[in-house]
Amino acid sequence: MENISIKVLLAYFPIFCILLQTNKMGNNKKNEENKKLYIGWISIGVAIVVLGMWFATYFLLRGRGTEIRGTFGDMFGSVNAVYSGLAFAGIIITIYLQSHELKLQREELKETRQEFITQNETLRIQRFENTFFQMISLFNSITNNTIIKNSGNVYEGRSAYTRISDLIHHKARNKALVSGNTNDSLADQINNYSTDEILKFYDDEYHTYKAHLAHYYRTFYHIIKLIHNTSDIDKRQYISIARAQLSSHEIILFLYNGLHKNGSEKFKPLIEEYTLFNNIDEDLLINLKPLSQYKKTAFKYIEELK
Repeated sequence: MENISIKVLLAYFPIFCILLQTNKMGNNKKNEENKKLYIGWISIGVAIVVLGMWFATYFLLRGRGTEIRGTFGDMFGSVNAVYSGLAFAGIIITIYLQSHELKLQREELKETRQEFITQNETLRIQRFENTFFQMISLFNSITNNTIIKNSGNVYEGRSAYTRISDLIHHKARNKALVSGNTNDSLADQINNYSTDEILKFYDDEYHTYKAHLAHYYRTFYHIIKLIHNTSDIDKRQYISIARAQLSSHEIILFLYNGLHKNGSEKFKPLIEEYTLFNNIDEDLLINLKPLSQYKKTAFKYIEELK
């Protein structure tokens, strides 16, 4: 009987470990946790009963001959085998549950890493947007603080850039009037200007107002370059926000600047890649020849060209 009690204890020890293991795995499910706790208490109760039986057997058979006690114990030989099998099965199940828990832990670590990746991506986009909108604010500040004087008049903010655009157009018109070519109408003479001649009109005004235009162009260029150098963002959306900061006359200035020696190498490719001149007001141009110097993607999105 002593052997039986020991076997029972050995059998219930791994089962008790299993219950503790399953309780750990069910921490997120309150009902399952209570159920497993209930089973655990039952197991403890069974163990107490077994111990009680062991002590009862000890006192009942005390004083009896060893032969009688041995015969009584041999009656439960098959039970011993059953409990030995249960003990072994309990150990196997415990190992299985431990491996299952390790698998769950690996999955939790994987999910945690994914959360970190998502958080880092969110922070990266937030850093980009902070920089982007700060540069937009700087650009608008430069635009609004621009003051130029022309023909006794003062032009501030966006009206200053509108005035520069008008001066380029007026210079082309005045040259056609002075040329005295009576064979062609004024409109025909203006339409006959080559792109190089138009850029000469632009270059004259650029040097006159270089102190304002150079800083203005550089700031906007770096906004577009920031978008270009940032991966995994909706670049078209941010380009649209940047383009929305420009008036129709300012877009004309950027068109001429993209063909000018200061912008043709670095800025013009970005203009063409991101369709910066979408919905340009062609009526504000001297003539349409400068448009042909750009790829079609400068004015229309690729899907619109198909």
